[in-house]
Amino acid sequence: MVREIMEAYSLDAVDYARDRFGIDLDFSPESVRLVEQIAAQLYDARPRGLSKLVRKGPTDEMVETFAKMLGAYVGEVYRRTHGGEWFDHETLRTYAVGSRENCMFPVGKAYKRLTKGEEDNLWHFYQAFVE
Repeated sequence: MVREIMEAYSLDAVDYARDRFGIDLDFSPESVRLVEQIAAQLYDARPRGLSKLVRKGPTDEMVETFAKMLGAYVGEVYRRTHGGEWFDHETLRTYAVGSRENCMFPVGKAYKRLTKGEEDNLWHFYQAFVE
């Protein structure tokens, strides 16, 4: 069940990247760089400080949806390339990918990237986990 949900979100990311940014995501490890570019643009589109009063940006609900799509995509790249499975991490109450002994939480990382910025770079996150 979790696998199907995350696969669906990852396919939504593929459609969104193509339709909104003209980017073709192919589930290769290198495509995670493109996901990072998308995340950077979405982060930059969010108004901060006083600009929140005059400029509209993605709503909090939209940011959560983007995080699910982009995080699921990063997780699917890992799963398809390196194996492992999606599962519901009961302790942290979130989805994880990999194994119970060695897993990552790409949706949470994508949310941090979209809300905190470059310090939570998705490409660096992916590379660090693979190594």
